[in-house]
Amino acid sequence: MLGAVACADRPPPPKPPDQQVREALVAYNTAIADGDAVRACRLLTPEGQKAVEDIGLVGAPRGEPADCQAAAAALPKQLRELERVGGGEQPSLEELKFGRVSAVVVRGTEARAQVEAAGDAEPAELERVATEWKIARPPGLSEAEF
Repeated sequence: MLGAVACADRPPPPKPPDQQVREALVAYNTAIADGDAVRACRLLTPEGQKAVEDIGLVGAPRGEPADCQAAAAALPKQLRELERVGGGEQPSLEELKFGRVSAVVVRGTEARAQVEAAGDAEPAELERVATEWKIARPPGLSEAEF
C-alpha cells in the first residue's frame, strides 16, 4: 500500500523533446490566433521576440517602436486584413491555430520543425532554455531550410 502512495506522488516522466517542440509551436500559433500576445511572447527567445518586433514595425505608426507584445497583438489584425484582400499564401487565423507541426529534428539544445497551414510549410527554429523549448525563429519568419 505504501508503494502505491509513493508512486502517485512522483511526477510524470518528461515528454520526449520532439513532443515538447511540437507543443511549444502549437501553443505559439494558438496564442497568436487567439490574440494572446503576452503568452506568444513568453514562448519566444529574445531573438524570436526581435523577429516578431521587426514584423510589427511594418504596421507601427511612424517613429513608434514595436515591442514584442504590441507586434504580436497586431499579427491577427494583419492576417485578417491579408485574408480580406486576398493576400495570397498567408494562412487564415483558423488555419494557423490548427496548423500541423511536422519534420521535427532535435539536436541537443536546438530544434527545427515545419509548421504546415493552408497547404504551405514554414520552418521554425527553437532553443532549449532551462527546462523549456522557446521559439528562436517563429514559423514564417525563419530562414531555416529542411
